[in-house]
Amino acid sequence: MKGVVLLKLWKTDLENYIENLYLSIDVFKPSQIDPETVAARLGIALRYEALPSKCLMIDGVCYIFLDERLSDHEQKRYFCHELCHALLHVGSQRNMPLSFRQLQEWRATNFMQQACVPTFMLEKVIQGIRFESHAVNAIAKAFSVEHDLASKRLQQYLRMKKEQEFFYQMQQLLTNQKY
Repeated sequence: MKGVVLLKLWKTDLENYIENLYLSIDVFKPSQIDPETVAARLGIALRYEALPSKCLMIDGVCYIFLDERLSDHEQKRYFCHELCHALLHVGSQRNMPLSFRQLQEWRATNFMQQACVPTFMLEKVIQGIRFESHAVNAIAKAFSVEHDLASKRLQQYLRMKKEQEFFYQMQQLLTNQKY
């Protein structure tokens, strides 16, 4: 990707959380990010049913139900979405105010994007690739995700890089300024 200065990226709390989570269960490569591997290593019961995907706690056991009618890519996306609910949300959304439910769903969607294509692996996959279209293809293939998700994650990553580069340049400018 032309013109992007490669600085060490400051990661968000969510990016650090996902990296630490994956490393703690020995998930180091994109090919290891699949529902069966992640669920088994986290002690989550995974079931495939002909019903909408959801996460439930039953008798102290966390279950993630995935819709068996979905493609593997879609199941991965839904798994990572439900994984957020399993790891970061407590209780039932049924009696929750709408704005709280919407916030949890927004957070689960963001978590899904980061968990399907974690930054610490993304950086390795796109290293040395000069064009965004090639990077999107490489991400989609390496992480086994749809091109729209690969493109979203790449855009998030590049936007964060640009923001941090701008911050770095402003910091350098202010540091070198004489008063």
